[in-house]
Amino acid sequence: MPAIRILHISSPLTWRGGEQQVAYLVKELSNKNVEQWIISPFGSKLSEFCAKNNWNIIGYKKSGGIDLALARKIARISKQNKIDIIHCHDAHAHAGAVLSAFVFDHKVPVVLSRRVDFPIGKSWFSRWKYNHRSIKAILCVSETIKDIITPSIHNKNIALKTVYSGIDMKSITGGLGGKLRSEFDLPSNTMIIANVAALADQKDYFTFIDTANIFKQDKDKVFVIIGDGPMRKEIMDYAKEKQVQNVIFTGFRNDMHELWPDVDLFLFTSKTEGLGTSLLDAMAHNIPIVSTNAGGIPEIISHNDSGYLAGIADSEGLAKGIRKVITDEGYKKRIVAGAREKVRSFSTERTCDMTFEIYQMVLQQKM
Repeated sequence: MPAIRILHISSPLTWRGGEQQVAYLVKELSNKNVEQWIISPFGSKLSEFCAKNNWNIIGYKKSGGIDLALARKIARISKQNKIDIIHCHDAHAHAGAVLSAFVFDHKVPVVLSRRVDFPIGKSWFSRWKYNHRSIKAILCVSETIKDIITPSIHNKNIALKTVYSGIDMKSITGGLGGKLRSEFDLPSNTMIIANVAALADQKDYFTFIDTANIFKQDKDKVFVIIGDGPMRKEIMDYAKEKQVQNVIFTGFRNDMHELWPDVDLFLFTSKTEGLGTSLLDAMAHNIPIVSTNAGGIPEIISHNDSGYLAGIADSEGLAKGIRKVITDEGYKKRIVAGAREKVRSFSTERTCDMTFEIYQMVLQQKM
């Protein structure tokens, strides 16, 4: 059979969880009967990654609002390469693909990935683009997201499917660690409690700081924020205002494989979350997890089985979970073992297989 021709569209300039999932998917799909092209803005982290891996990357100049230039490029690339499916990985890509179908009247079916756990907007444009005839399937990264958006999908020809994000289990190694402690001059007996996430509103690092503040008298504990983002200054100012001295900001890191072995406990404080792939990384590295129960998180973390869950913005509840992990060795071992077993279901191979099945389903319906 001829190869399926996929055009991926990803618009962020930065590299976060969504872009990592695009990279994982493109890599895994290369092992199947698929040809792929990726549209991403000039200078984006994803475009740099694609170029480094000699993937078919197509750049464009990103603009805000209605992007007719992107829509035109999607139509042209689709025609030139006889694209079978357009896969949109974010809201800007989604708008561009639907606009392309509307303005340039191409008939290429569109598959959309939905990774955020808030309702679809009530504007006419949001309602229109989510129910447009070109959309054939929406891949939700959790059942929670699927439940949230279902009431807004009135086009019954659109298939709503849950396809969990995955991590590359083959890349998990049991490193010796020491890099994080050495870099920040931390004694070997210091407990490192960390979060790995963008410094953005939904990650609620204010609650992370509030939780650290509860332990500010404990000289043997340090709270480490690994990541960068638009709220970096605001979060750092909040820590100063609270006079919290036990927090370290590392900035964005591309050497996480060397830092994971130093993390003793993973503290995840999101107030909204599609799924939370950094949780999967922590699970695979045998790190006990204390987390909020936001969005799709309970679909990968079962309270007292594969981690400890507290309410959103509940710093006292999160602190209680940290104390339980620290003081109850049996509990710690149980949730680590439970997490290690559960994370096996969240591999990049499984994500790819499920996505590929949906591609095939869409093409069969087209025929």
